[in-house]
Amino acid sequence: MIRALVKQGAYGPTPAAFGRLLRIVLASGILFAVLWFGHANRVLLEAQLGSKEAAIGLLILGGGTFYFVVAFLVRAVTISEVRGAFKRERGPAGGEAACRRASTADKEPPMNTRSMHWRWRA
Repeated sequence: MIRALVKQGAYGPTPAAFGRLLRIVLASGILFAVLWFGHANRVLLEAQLGSKEAAIGLLILGGGTFYFVVAFLVRAVTISEVRGAFKRERGPAGGEAACRRASTADKEPPMNTRSMHWRWRA
């Protein structure tokens, strides 16, 4: 479907989208190089840290932290985007009670549980 829309000219990524994708690939490539270097020197890391688990933990935590630093440095992601991701959306007017009233207003009436037959009240 996307291919057909692009062919018709109705949809297409912008040059800014391609640039951002390139920056994300660059940050991922840099992380790959750092983790590959850590893997290549695994024996040295294990000797320095004392155990294989500590070396793996350092690579995981260090790699994750390093990726976010590199992503900011190459502008694959910006501070304003991170802030926007953590902002809460406004709730309905009137608070939570209004939300509950609105969600139950469209439902069918409750079941009559007094008899053995489960029927909707008329």
